[in-house]
Amino acid sequence: MFSSGTVIDCGVFSPAGTFIEIFKEEEVSVTSEEARGPMGMHKRAHIVKMLEMEGVRSRWIQAKGSPPSEEDADRLYSKFVPKNLAALEKYSQLIQGTVECVKELRGMDIKIGSCTGYPSEIVNKLKPIAAAQGYLPNVYVAADEVPEARPMPYMVWLNAIRLDVAPIEAIVKVDDTVDGIREGTTAGCWTVGVAKTVSLKRS
Repeated sequence: MFSSGTVIDCGVFSPAGTFIEIFKEEEVSVTSEEARGPMGMHKRAHIVKMLEMEGVRSRWIQAKGSPPSEEDADRLYSKFVPKNLAALEKYSQLIQGTVECVKELRGMDIKIGSCTGYPSEIVNKLKPIAAAQGYLPNVYVAADEVPEARPMPYMVWLNAIRLDVAPIEAIVKVDDTVDGIREGTTAGCWTVGVAKTVSLKRS
């Protein structure tokens, strides 16, 4: 089972750039490192994590005169989804070797699952973009399909159900984010961290 960000958009430029843009619209500057730090989480939870960062929170108070609220997080998230949808095609190139890796796995009768911090609305646009490049997992699970996304294990478990795979130890979870690794280990499956990407390096 692969995290979408581990096989598509190396460097997670689509969501990272969108986070920077929506904060800029609020007259709050955030760094690339701050935008990438919580990568892997549900995107609203990601925004909340950013707002909790000492530097971001301080700059928010300076710009707004008050601490960030839940309503602020909701507003930022409502901006994030359409802007990220618009950025998908520009940045959603498969990472080199993905198609060959999946072909090799399928040759061994291994099913391919996928999970992501994106909501279903974004996943539904991402699917045909990935498919056109040769990436067609058996199952996609979006962050809004479970009670709580990473680092909780529910997306892994829902993949297992939809793939009809048991026991959980029969699954290998591949991710490049800290929360994605925690998701896999909490779920009880084999978990592999991919280090040669921006997400894990900066987390």
